[in-house]
Amino acid sequence: MPTYENPRGFSIQFVFAKLVAKTRNEIIHKHVVKHLTKIVNRDYHLSFCKVCTNRKRNLENGIICSLTNKIADFQDNCPSYDFDTLEFQNYKKRFQDEISDKYTTKDMEKLIGVTSFEKPEFSRFSKYNSIEKTQNLVFKYNGFYGTIGIITILLIIVGLILTSNNDVFYLTGENIILLIFMLILLSICVFKLVEFSSKKKLKITINPNGIEYQNNNLSWNSIFDFGVLQINNNNTDASIILIGTITKGNVKIDLTDFNVSSEEFYNIIELNTKNVLQHRV
Repeated sequence: MPTYENPRGFSIQFVFAKLVAKTRNEIIHKHVVKHLTKIVNRDYHLSFCKVCTNRKRNLENGIICSLTNKIADFQDNCPSYDFDTLEFQNYKKRFQDEISDKYTTKDMEKLIGVTSFEKPEFSRFSKYNSIEKTQNLVFKYNGFYGTIGIITILLIIVGLILTSNNDVFYLTGENIILLIFMLILLSICVFKLVEFSSKKKLKITINPNGIEYQNNNLSWNSIFDFGVLQINNNNTDASIILIGTITKGNVKIDLTDFNVSSEEFYNIIELNTKNVLQHRV
């Protein structure tokens, strides 16, 4: 009941419960942020450790430092880092082997739509032509082509019904075939709707530390090679980036239906890894 001291009529118990809930949420948020930061830091540290001569494996913690017998714990650079050229070449070889096995195409293969690995030329006229312009970007899934596909299927179904000479639901031999065809189209439509719903929340974030994609964090320091998987087929709009990393292996990022082109994304990676790659040639 409202009073002079409590004009809104909130009980002390209610106010206390709200404060407790707010405090609990803040604690949970801090815990989640701390946990994510730890994961990002570990990935960054491993981008050094996995190509360091001082590395060794531990059953409990994975790769640790042989000098301290502990997992890495440094800020920007490790003072004991000793670059293992041979191990780094092994990573590059595995990446090149995958390209050679799956994505090296000849002229004839390109004509029939075989996927090839390409490195676009850096464009100075891109809107992402400096590191400063690439920071804190968020690319979202817009589902444009998926939406067009769903609308097209629905229009085909409506067109089939309207142009049918007989009652489409009257079970003649001709109509049964037509109904089966429409059911197949409806199934495809439902599949596309489910796919669109599952991808709607997808986003790709670019920050000073690296790339965040589908709960994966790729630090710039971990990336050693990358390119565009070009599907040479006029009937497809697929746009995929293949990235070779020290910590996560070879990673594919599907940019199809995201509001960024593969060439623009290539520019972004090239800018942010330029210094890293120069240190490892």
